[in-house]
Order: sequence, then structure tokens, then C-alpha cells
Amino acid sequence: MSRIHEALKRARQGQEPAPLVDLGGAPVSSGRNEVRSEAASWLNANLSPVSAPTPVPTPQSPISFGAGLTDLWDRCTKRTWKFDPAYSAFSGSNPSVEIAEQFRKLRSRLYEIRGSEPLQKLLVTSTIPGEGKTFVALNLALAIARQQGRRVLLVDADLRAPKLASTLGAQNGPGLSEFLCGAADEAAIIQTDPEGSLFLIPAGNMLSNPTELLGSERLQWLFNRMSPHFDWVIVDAPPVLPVSDSGVLAGYCEGVMVVVRAGSTSYDAVGSALNELRTKKLLGVVLNRAEQSEIYEAYSYYAKEEALPA
Repeated sequence: MSRIHEALKRARQGQEPAPLVDLGGAPVSSGRNEVRSEAASWLNANLSPVSAPTPVPTPQSPISFGAGLTDLWDRCTKRTWKFDPAYSAFSGSNPSVEIAEQFRKLRSRLYEIRGSEPLQKLLVTSTIPGEGKTFVALNLALAIARQQGRRVLLVDADLRAPKLASTLGAQNGPGLSEFLCGAADEAAIIQTDPEGSLFLIPAGNMLSNPTELLGSERLQWLFNRMSPHFDWVIVDAPPVLPVSDSGVLAGYCEGVMVVVRAGSTSYDAVGSALNELRTKKLLGVVLNRAEQSEIYEAYSYYAKEEALPA
């Protein structure tokens, strides 16, 4: 954690280039919004991996998939999703070859880490709202799901301000909140596309104070039941600083990525967010909306006219 903190500080003070790998590409226009290139840095935090929680069956536990993925496919909801073109680098009338390639690079980095340590459940969060965490979570899931034979479960765990369902053109409920409240079982809350490579658990109805439900044995049970059926489970979590939900959710995951918006998020805010996650397995920081010319000036401040999807 201290190495991440000091690296960001040195970059801001101009002592050395920001610790970022250039994943830049040309801008692409998509409807009303312009999605710009991505940059990412992977910084080892020397933290112990979070152990996978042990399932705790109870009389109130939901039913399980007896025949594994076949049963899951038979019972889940199948929909033809219509992606919001402002959020997808892989589909729509004007997909971005450059940006899609950056997510393939990000995918490769994750597989490199996975080759040396356990990594299946990945939490994607941000420092504050509006930094692009949902954009990153979705396109990373799409990059993995496009590989032959890979299946990804995308979970919208931002129960306060969910966006994944509307971004995919999916139905928002029943979803995770209904499952946690005991109003739906796991088969009722999972959706997939006709190809069956990308699966979604939407957030469901928004809750004003979901932290206690997110910390329940019921969610722990769900993650452990679903994980064996997928190559990756990607969790879109709330921002770190406004609420404590991400810290709770990170306890169920083997890795955490923090999305930071270039030229917008302050150094102090990033440091505070990383400090909040200091006991978790922090894989690195994804610098979003970074121009190639800004890679070495990552913590300078620039005025931006376009709003990146959050």
C-alpha cells in the first residue's frame, strides 16, 4: 500500500513519471458521448490474498443448481440485450478497435496474475462516483466473454446507484437485492444472452442502506455457489469513499481494482481510497480517460468537456 501511495505522490510532484502502462488509443465517438482511451498500472501491494469464505447452508438458503451449468442455463432468464453504445467498446454501430484492444491487454494482465495466485472473483470500484467503474467492469467482462469457452458472471453490487442493467439493456429485477432479502432464489436473478457466455445478476430494487445485507451469510453463500460455474466473477461495487459497501464486498473477492479518472480525481482522494482498502488484495489502479500525452502527467488537472460513463 505504501508503495502505491508513494508512487502516486512522486508522480504528482513531478519527481518521476506516473507509474502507468500506456494502454492508450485514439478517441472514438459513440452517440452523445466520446469514450476516450484507457490506461492502467499494476502495482504490487504485497498483501495476503483474501481467503474464500466458507458456504453456510441454512434452512433459508436458496436452492442450488444440481446439474451445474446445464441446470443454470435451463433455469436462468435469457434475453437479447441492447447495449448502450456509449458504454461498450465491443458492440454497436461504431465499436472502438483501439479501446477494445486496451481491455484485451487488461484481460491479459489479469491472467498473468492468475497464473501465480488465486484470482477468480474480482471487485471493480472507484474512489468517488463518476470515474468509470461500470464502464471498466462491463468491458472487461465483454473482453473475457469473447474468448472461446469462457463464461463470465457480472454482478451489479452497487445497490444504491445501479447502472449495469440499463447499460446492457437488461431487466433490473429481480436482482441481488431481492435475493438478499429472501424474495428470490439464485435462478430467478440470473440473466444471460443467447450465446451464454456473459451472465448478469442485476442489482434489483435500490436500497437506502444495503451494507448489512451485503455482509450477510446469504451473499457469501451465493458467491461460493456461483463461482464454480464461471471462469470469472466480476463485481461492480459502489465507490470507496462515500460508503463502506466496497470494503465489505472486497472480503468475498480475491482481487480489487480501483478506477481513477485522470485529470479529475484528487491525489488525496485516491490515497484515502487506497488506504480504505489496505487490508484487501489490491491488484492495481486503472487510470481512466487518460490521453497518451497525459500518461506522464497523470495527476495534473485538465478541464474535460465530455462526461465519461460512470
